[in-house]
Amino acid sequence: AQIEAEAADKARAHAEDKERRRQERAGTADEQAVTDAGEKAAAKARPKPKAQANFTDPDSRIMKNSDGAYIQAYNAQAVVDDKHQVITAADVTTNPSDALNYTTMLDQSAHNTGAHARQALVD
Repeated sequence: AQIEAEAADKARAHAEDKERRRQERAGTADEQAVTDAGEKAAAKARPKPKAQANFTDPDSRIMKNSDGAYIQAYNAQAVVDDKHQVITAADVTTNPSDALNYTTMLDQSAHNTGAHARQALVD
């Protein structure tokens, strides 16, 4: 009787183990199907050009550099006194155009030095 009970317990444990493994495989298959569907959707998704985000430096912007390549960058500006080689104004912007900062930089230089430039060389 004891041998029969042990055999029945062993058979029951084996059946339970087999069912548990079957359920684990089914769960893995379901999870894989969800993962596959997500990867397919991500492959089809295309963000709009303005929808880009830089998580490392969110204040920087995509700008075209002198080589024609697009890079994540800032635009640094400086005004220098040509006679004494002293920086009289400096600024960093996210605007790729230097022309838009021209008057602002001259005003900052005049404020810092107390004198307006009579002549300016702009590059």
